[in-house]
Amino acid sequence: MVFQSIDFLLFFPAVVMIYYIVPAACRNIWLLAASYYFYLSSDFRFLFYLLPLTLFTYGIGILLESKESSGGGVEPDRRLLAAAAVAVVLAALGVLKYAAFFARCINIVTSRFGLFVKEPTWNVILPLGFSFYSLQAIGYLIDVYRKKIPAERNLCKYALFLSFFPTVLSGPIERADHFLKQIHAGIRFDVEKVRKGLLTFAWGLYLKLVAADRLAEAVESVITGYQTNYMKGCEMAVATILFGAQIYCDFNGYSQMARGSALLLGIDVIDNFKAPYLAHNVKEFWRRWHISLTSWFTEYVYIPLGGNRKGLVRQYINILIVFGLSGLWHGAAMNFVVWGLLNGVYLVVYDLYSRYRKRKPNKRELWGDRAAGILLTFLAVDFAWFFFMMPDLGEALLALGYMIENFNLPWIFSGSIFSMIPDKWDFFLIMFSLLLVFITDYAKHRGRDWCEEVLCQRAAIRWCIYLFLVFAVILCGVYGNDYQQKAFIYFNF
Repeated sequence: MVFQSIDFLLFFPAVVMIYYIVPAACRNIWLLAASYYFYLSSDFRFLFYLLPLTLFTYGIGILLESKESSGGGVEPDRRLLAAAAVAVVLAALGVLKYAAFFARCINIVTSRFGLFVKEPTWNVILPLGFSFYSLQAIGYLIDVYRKKIPAERNLCKYALFLSFFPTVLSGPIERADHFLKQIHAGIRFDVEKVRKGLLTFAWGLYLKLVAADRLAEAVESVITGYQTNYMKGCEMAVATILFGAQIYCDFNGYSQMARGSALLLGIDVIDNFKAPYLAHNVKEFWRRWHISLTSWFTEYVYIPLGGNRKGLVRQYINILIVFGLSGLWHGAAMNFVVWGLLNGVYLVVYDLYSRYRKRKPNKRELWGDRAAGILLTFLAVDFAWFFFMMPDLGEALLALGYMIENFNLPWIFSGSIFSMIPDKWDFFLIMFSLLLVFITDYAKHRGRDWCEEVLCQRAAIRWCIYLFLVFAVILCGVYGNDYQQKAFIYFNF
């Protein structure tokens, strides 16, 4: 079951109505049951991953807290217990997602000596969202170990934290203190949250069905047929730019639907994006893109490695390690690792440039500098997306060589660029959608919540916007057979 499916649009209103009807003491139980139904509707076997992880980390959290309260020389024991528990969760993730990848990497090295490691052939499935809620569980254990939060004694509330259906498939990656604090405080019906949740969910649907899925058609034709169709290198470059827009609309659309769904249930989850393509530099970009993942790696990997506290060289090595791991987290393939490392190199280069700029006497930044920074940041990030969108590293390098060899710059000015989206109606919808994205992102960039701005308008204006989003999704959304839409890109991770 996915947000844009008919099944969900029938399931969710029933969940919300019953949630506010049942007694407050039963709401978490109902929400947990609904979350498990939502998650297991894709495949019942997913239960054999989520449930053991929940019970294991729940028990370890209580053990960590009990060792703390017992006093004495227990700190080494707590450290060992926390490290072992995190290792178990990572091992489960590694076996399920990366066993074949690591075997291939080892074979690349050992094959020179005539040695080979047999790739695993077991028939297991990687459950949807496993990478996301595994990170949530690890973050919870580390927070309990650091005494940042108390261990959660209520199994229902902890299980809800890991399985909450708006976030279980693709995040945002919630923190235990942020989520559980709201659950413990109790949820009350809030009209303003319901209004904002509905508008946020509708905007997410628009981003996915009208913008992202329509962009996907133009991008996929280039990825799969750039050689057979004798495409120009410029055409592939434009497709990469379109992919940058597609993945943003796709993942931001999911995040907005997740956030809107949670708000309808009275729960606030992390806002995953803050106008990332309006960032002035790559450092700022990564503070605005997939915020929950970036902050997770910063707090639980970068800082424990030493952060920027152990010298410049160590800082840069830590950055590359974090981004390499981030790329690997996205997928068990070298093209994702290269994508991550490339972004890490961008950050290192930007930090060196920033240190050079600080030595210059004139530090005033002009609007032209800011505009150039936004453009250069977008182009750099978009070049990295090229490795992300290709199926593997070999294909990415082959396609990159083909693109450089057949670039043909005059093609851009020939008017042939419009042939990538031959249908004029599709072209208009894409351009109009990207304009709306820019307007909403610019408002967020200026520190204003466009959603709250809309809700403050007169009823006539509000309803015009509501009806526009509803009819745009119904009439202009890209639907497949039996209303099965394209899967979200981040479902693969």
